[in-house]
Amino acid sequence: MLESPRDVRHFDGGFCIFAPWTERDPLASPPFLGLTVFLSLALMLAVTGCLSSRIHDCRFYFDHAEYTKAEECCDRLLADSPDNADGLFLKGRLEGLRGDYEAMNRHFNSSLDHSAKHRNRIVYLRELLWTERFNQGVDHFNAGRFADAVPCFGDAVKILPDVQSSRVQLSLSQLLVSGEDAGALAYLRSLPLALLDIRTLNNLAFYYLQHYDYDQVLAVTAEVLAREPGNAPALTRRAPACVMAGQLEEAYDTYQSLLRHAPADEVICRDLARVAFEMGKFREAVGHYHRAIRLHAEQDVPYESYFYLGMCYYEMEDYERMAESFEQLAAAFPEDPAVWRNLVVAYIRLKNPAAEEAARERLEGLEGRGSGGR
Repeated sequence: MLESPRDVRHFDGGFCIFAPWTERDPLASPPFLGLTVFLSLALMLAVTGCLSSRIHDCRFYFDHAEYTKAEECCDRLLADSPDNADGLFLKGRLEGLRGDYEAMNRHFNSSLDHSAKHRNRIVYLRELLWTERFNQGVDHFNAGRFADAVPCFGDAVKILPDVQSSRVQLSLSQLLVSGEDAGALAYLRSLPLALLDIRTLNNLAFYYLQHYDYDQVLAVTAEVLAREPGNAPALTRRAPACVMAGQLEEAYDTYQSLLRHAPADEVICRDLARVAFEMGKFREAVGHYHRAIRLHAEQDVPYESYFYLGMCYYEMEDYERMAESFEQLAAAFPEDPAVWRNLVVAYIRLKNPAAEEAARERLEGLEGRGSGGR
């Protein structure tokens, strides 16, 4: 059977093809066709208006901190229109407020899959939340509250999984909480130091110092100081590691650098004096010990500074000042046998038999009853 002939007519420079009138569907005739188009447009506008109204309601409730109502409204919207980018974005914001950052990212990513409308706001919100949780973790970490730092850094990892510094800080905190975490330690050792920021490197050096891994401390702090010579936290970690690794010359230089940063720090003065003592620089050590004693803020007598000050004077054969140092300690720590033992030596060198005899009797009395010293 042949196809019915068709009328071809010009329409705005193109062609419209119509079947002969007698063969058309009555609903496709001009009057009914116009009605169909009108109804379709009206339905589309009604649906669009309904969605716009729901989105407006969600935003209204969200902006007024009525988050339960906002979520209920958002859920209804997404039930009817699961691909709605506005609804997905708002749902993500609600998840973020609740602290469910993985769900937040799923909804943000779905919103971006359907529209780039909220891209800039999503980037901003992620960075804002990451900064807030990361800085909270840093505050806990610096205060030694490592268990409290773990969930903060964990959230930072969930918010921006590709930011390595938060993952490193999380591993460090986990290690400091548990003492041993093979997975976290393996992860940290696998990282190229050049990829880590200075704050993370200093925290990593702190962990290695706490666990007596002095070679790692030296490697990590070398990376920091190559980028930022004179970085005080790196120098603070490096100095004792140099001492423990037997690198006294470098320890001496490092403590001197630290002293330039903090000339009124008693501990730095005392530690520099001890390194100078071990290197045989007794006269210099004496100066630093006197400075440490002057900086001592407590009312008690600083035992270590006076003890090694006396030992410096012994090495310098200044037995009178040696005796003065240990007499200060004897008054403050009368039960310490080491103090009286050194007083005996000082009095022998000073040829003071009466003082020697008194000190010896005191020492024998302490040793006889097994005094444990301080």
